[in-house]
Amino acid sequence: MAKLFPLGTGISRMRGILKIIKENDDKMDLAKLAEESEIDIDSLLPLIEVCDLLGFTHTKDSKIKLTKEGEELNLRNMSKILRNKLEAIDPFKSAVELLSKGELTSDELFESMESKGILFHGEKAINNAMLKGLFVDWALRTKLMRYDPEKDVWSLPK
Repeated sequence: MAKLFPLGTGISRMRGILKIIKENDDKMDLAKLAEESEIDIDSLLPLIEVCDLLGFTHTKDSKIKLTKEGEELNLRNMSKILRNKLEAIDPFKSAVELLSKGELTSDELFESMESKGILFHGEKAINNAMLKGLFVDWALRTKLMRYDPEKDVWSLPK
């Protein structure tokens, strides 16, 4: 199974990390990044993993460097670039595949995800909450997916 998108991250925090790296000539030491971002290392590592996974940074030997795509990322193009990148990474990739056949309730979507082996936690309710949080933080903000809270239904944008 492919690596799943890291939990405990968000677009705003990722943008903040990228901004700090840009302000430091597009590269810096992870310890300095932790200090300047005022984020403890346990919270910073998943953000760095997201930046690397999305292709905005490259991390090696405790050094992080912006890629060309990371250097070119800005507020105007961020949503579109993120949406395109997320479509290729699980759990977003699997959710889009499932929703391409039609809208699904949260239970239907999360059960289908579990049957595909996409699990963040062994307890169903916790796993579902983690998936929902991830989708709200990333898929809704980038308009990759839509959610109607009144009907508890997920769909793809029209």
